[in-house]
Amino acid sequence: MHESSLIIDAYAGVPKDFKMVKYLPSMPPLCSAHLPWVSGFNGSQKEFIFHSLNRCMERVREIDWVIFNSFHHLEAPAISSVVENGGSVYPVGPLIPSALLNSNSRVELEFGMGFWAEEGECLEWLDRQSRQSVTYVSFGSLSVLSEIQFQQLALGLEATERPFLWVVRSDLLQGSEAAFPPGFVERIQRSQRGCLVSWCPQLRVLSHPSIACFLTHCGWNSALESITMGVPMLCWPFFADQFLNQSYIVHVWKIGFSLLKDNTISTADGTSTIDMSEIKSAVERVVTGEEGAEMKRRAMKLRESAIGAVKEGGSSYTNFRNFVNAMKTVKK
Repeated sequence: MHESSLIIDAYAGVPKDFKMVKYLPSMPPLCSAHLPWVSGFNGSQKEFIFHSLNRCMERVREIDWVIFNSFHHLEAPAISSVVENGGSVYPVGPLIPSALLNSNSRVELEFGMGFWAEEGECLEWLDRQSRQSVTYVSFGSLSVLSEIQFQQLALGLEATERPFLWVVRSDLLQGSEAAFPPGFVERIQRSQRGCLVSWCPQLRVLSHPSIACFLTHCGWNSALESITMGVPMLCWPFFADQFLNQSYIVHVWKIGFSLLKDNTISTADGTSTIDMSEIKSAVERVVTGEEGAEMKRRAMKLRESAIGAVKEGGSSYTNFRNFVNAMKTVKK
């Protein structure tokens, strides 16, 4: 393990070398290439984001209330570190409709939770699948795949011979429309093993009893939703905070596997190719192995903590109530 000051340019925030570094005692180690302001950005963008983040952290010391979408049990050491350094930070999450936190209810939400039109038919498909059998695949609204990444993912999911629900946005493939491997769509249609949608109601999908795991880009909202629903994750991060989120998922909370090696560095075009056999193996590990069963148990314990945080008297409930009361005393 290396000291961050030895490999990070103190002014620009750009790595001098690519090594695993432990930046704070409360944080898991992270490759210097995967710093939130480094991964997925060009030179000028990296420096701009680095200085912007520094300014934000300086201002945090001057602000009375910084509320954010998490819960205390999930990130207690990091929250304590910020508080010890003068930050007034208060987790008030998970910010998820309360009806979905009741495991005994099947709810129909009257509003969408994303940027894209949702295809609710996939829920009927999930109803026909066995309990904890489906791999749910989504890369959020911004991540894009190269053609080889897209093809290997498709073939890997097919090779599992297990049901999967895959969100294939119209702009998921870099520079073109989705180009599936020859015969792929026809084969999964015949087997009825796969379901392809352009977007879906993610919270309702993750809360469905047929979901076994979530192959995700590790965006914070997706990660927190998966945690709140007690679903283990297969991690394929692309940029910004996604690598840091993966590090917590895999090494701290231990509720997921990484599809990338810890020191993987994306190529110039932002791609990190994962072979179809690695995808097949990872799905098998989380769905059928004892490792996966233990991850599921840990994920369910975190789900219980998340639900407890937003119940009356819970840490997030109390933080938000105190915030509202403080706002009522502010003079106009």
